[in-house]
Amino acid sequence: MDLLFGLREIRTLVNIPVVGYGDTAFRIAGLYGRRFGMLFFNTERADFWPDYIRNMGLSEAFVGIRPAGVTFQEVAAAHGDPALRPEIIARVQQEGERMVRELGADVLIPGEMPLNLLLADAGVSSIAGATVIDGLATTFLMAEMMVDLRRVSGMIQSRHGWFHAAPDPARVAEMLAFYGLDTLGARIPEF
Repeated sequence: MDLLFGLREIRTLVNIPVVGYGDTAFRIAGLYGRRFGMLFFNTERADFWPDYIRNMGLSEAFVGIRPAGVTFQEVAAAHGDPALRPEIIARVQQEGERMVRELGADVLIPGEMPLNLLLADAGVSSIAGATVIDGLATTFLMAEMMVDLRRVSGMIQSRHGWFHAAPDPARVAEMLAFYGLDTLGARIPEF
C-alpha cells in the first residue's frame, strides 16, 4: 500500500481526482523552486516523510525535515488565542530561516495542517526569500484543476501498468466484504 493513506490504491478504484495534502504540496514545490524542505511539529513521524518523498521520486529536490520550533499544543493554542500567534509564528519563521540558510531550501512546506493554517491565516507566504506552500489551498486547487482538465480535454489518471490499472471488480467486492464494507453505501443516508 502507498505510504500515505492509500492514495495510489484509491486512484485505481475511482474516476475522480484523488489528491492529498502532502502529495500535492511536494509536487507543487517543484514549480516554485529547485529544493524544498518541510517544517513540522510531529517529530514521531520524522522517518515517514523521507521514505514517502523517495517513493514519489522527489528525493533529489528534498533537503530534509526540520522541527518547526513549536509543538502541536502551542499551534493549537495560537489558533484559539490571537495574542499568542506572533510569538509562535516568529519561532516557525526562525526555523524556516535556518532551513533556507543551512540546507538551501527554496520552498518550505508546513508539515501539518494546523501549522499550515496558522501561517496562511497570518499571510506568511515567504520566509527568508523561500516560498511557503499553502498545502490546503494547493490541495483544493489541484482537485479543481483536475476536474477542469477532464472537462475540457478528457484527461484522467493513467490506467496503464500495475500501479494504475483498475483492479478486478470481483476482487474489490471480495475485499469490501472481507472488511465489512460491502454495505457501506446502503448505510449512508441520502440527503
